[in-house]
Parts: sequence; structure tokens; C-alpha cells
Amino acid sequence: QQKLSSLGFLGTSIAHEIKNHLGSIRLIIETLLEQKNTTRSKEDTNYLQLIKRQILECINVPERLLSLSREATTDNTEINCSECISETIALLDYDAKRSGISINFINNSPKATLYGHSGDFKMIIINLIQNAIKAMPKGGNLDIELKKTNHNLTLSFCDNGCGISTNDIHRIFEPFYSTKQGLGAVGTGLGLPIVKSIVKKFSGTINVKSKLKEGTCFTLKFPQNNKKQN
Repeated sequence: QQKLSSLGFLGTSIAHEIKNHLGSIRLIIETLLEQKNTTRSKEDTNYLQLIKRQILECINVPERLLSLSREATTDNTEINCSECISETIALLDYDAKRSGISINFINNSPKATLYGHSGDFKMIIINLIQNAIKAMPKGGNLDIELKKTNHNLTLSFCDNGCGISTNDIHRIFEPFYSTKQGLGAVGTGLGLPIVKSIVKKFSGTINVKSKLKEGTCFTLKFPQNNKKQN
């Protein structure tokens, strides 16, 4: 509780500063897009537009963080899960391929929806994909599967990376606890606690199974009536 309280205090203290820097980056990107540059390829323009969209998403993060200290209005909507997952994979695909990692999206429920904030849902996906990338420093495969089971929507992330030891697995959702030491990656120990808290906001559950040197599988289950619960 003390750790979370400290995190909240620090977070709200720096949120304004982060927002200002992101705003400056946004202006630079918008200026580049407005310039009529005939030498710029269509692919480069698409990358700039992608950067702009993600900057706008990032600006929303400190805004939501600041709203924790006051009663905030929600802008929850019906989320197309398949579209959110595909967009997030596209964002991280370059980083994955550069690390020799193949991301496979098995979409068994293309019309599945959840009720909530799309930015929160994307944050779940980003954190779990980035975790998998860090767990496979020598390359590998990440399978993301979306499907409906009974009255639940199930989303799984399974990699064939380094795995998690039995001593660590019960602590991975603790704030500031990281298992990344020795993998050549820096871990803050905040990704999975954030994921768990957001999953809870969606009235869902998250479970993990892992074996050292074989891989890890996170399974998320969301009730299809989560709109009523929210």
C-alpha cells in the first residue's frame, strides 16, 4: 500500500511535465505532416501519422493519471477488441521483428467487443507484448489468441521465451518487482501491476502459467456483460 501510495504521489507530480513534453512532440509531428515534402515516401508519411496517433494516446495517459485525484467523468465506449489488438501489434511489430520475434494473432472472434476505455485496453496489450519481447532476447514466437468461451471473452499471450521461476511467479504482479535482471533488459516492475489493475476495471481476471526456458502464457478472461458491471 505504501508503494502504491508513493507511486500515485510521484505520478501526479510529474504528469504535468510529461504532458508538456508530449505536447511539444505533437506540434513537431504535425508541422512535419503539414509540410509539402515531395521527397518523403508514402511509407514515411504513414509512420508520421502513426506516431501522431500514439502521441495523442500518450497525452491521454497523464490526463487520466491526474484525474485519479478528483472525481472524473468516464468516456467508456464499446471497444472492438480485434481492431485494438491489430493496431497495437502494428505499432510494436517493428521492434519485435528487429529482435527476431514473430507475433501471430489468432483471431477467433473478430466482432468481439468490451465496454470501457480503448486506451486502457491497448495498454494491457502493449505491456504484455513488450514483456514477451523482453523475455525472448534471442528471438522466438508470440501467439496472441482472441476467442469467446461460454459467457467470457478470452485473450491469451503465449511466448516461448525464458519463462518465470516458481520462486518469482507469485510476485510478478507486485509493484516494482521485476524478473528482467540478467536478460539485458531494464524492468521497472510496473507493467504487470498496471495490467492487473486495468483487467480488474474491465471486471476480468488474469492468470499466468510458465516454465523456465520454455515460455510463459498469460490468459485474460472478460465477462461479456462487463458493461453492466462497470
